[in-house]
Amino acid sequence: IALVYYPSVMDFYWFVARALFLLESQPELPFEEMKFARDLLGEIMRSKGTEFILKHAIIEDDYVYWVEFLGNFANKTKNEDRIFATSIAVNCLIDIWTQKDGNKRKWRDDTTENIKEIIEKAVSFLEDNDQDTNGHFNAFFSGDVKGPSSNPYAYPATISQYLNGTQVDPQTSSKQQLFGVWYACKGFIPKSEYESQLNQIHFESKVPNEFKNMNEHAFPYWSSPAITYSMKMLGLATVSYTHLTLPTIYSVQISVVAVSLKKK
Repeated sequence: IALVYYPSVMDFYWFVARALFLLESQPELPFEEMKFARDLLGEIMRSKGTEFILKHAIIEDDYVYWVEFLGNFANKTKNEDRIFATSIAVNCLIDIWTQKDGNKRKWRDDTTENIKEIIEKAVSFLEDNDQDTNGHFNAFFSGDVKGPSSNPYAYPATISQYLNGTQVDPQTSSKQQLFGVWYACKGFIPKSEYESQLNQIHFESKVPNEFKNMNEHAFPYWSSPAITYSMKMLGLATVSYTHLTLPTIYSVQISVVAVSLKKK
């Protein structure tokens, strides 16, 4: 599975980070567009992207970890996806802040000690919480709509038509008429026009003005602890067999995780 990019926000950032690492690992890129994408993604991921990831890190003594939403609601805090989220965050930060060095990796010259320390403490967390089976759940794939606030047909658009070209007016059409409708944005919507559309009804729905998190409404999702173990193994192996200066992670640790994965 290569495109496990939602609903986990960390997965989305890793999706971008590993594309960036691949682009930066090439001695030459054949197209100017690829060079532009490489430079732009590098600038973004080493500024706003990294800021977002670090902002959501939970620091407890000598550990750093991340959680997303599984098992956390109202007064319940089970952190059922914290191993998954932490594994993804570690892989993401490594792809952002390392560069190819032969068959291994090394830190970029502009990597701060704070980033190295965050990764170090996250790696320690993954090592020391291998038996935390409650935290190995994930939502690696899901239904598109999580509730009213993520219903795409409730938002402004510039295209609303059936595949045969028949136009569909979202202001006068019902939800029952949505089947087969191509509803999307094309081009640029001027600010005044967009703000006007925010006050309109689209297919009997008001435009949501806030995202109420993943617990807004029940939705189907797929979970696989095996994927969590594989992401964790990748992060530990990348650190263990590279030139990265972090606490030594012995190969036996990788073996323990591999055995756990096999049992799953």
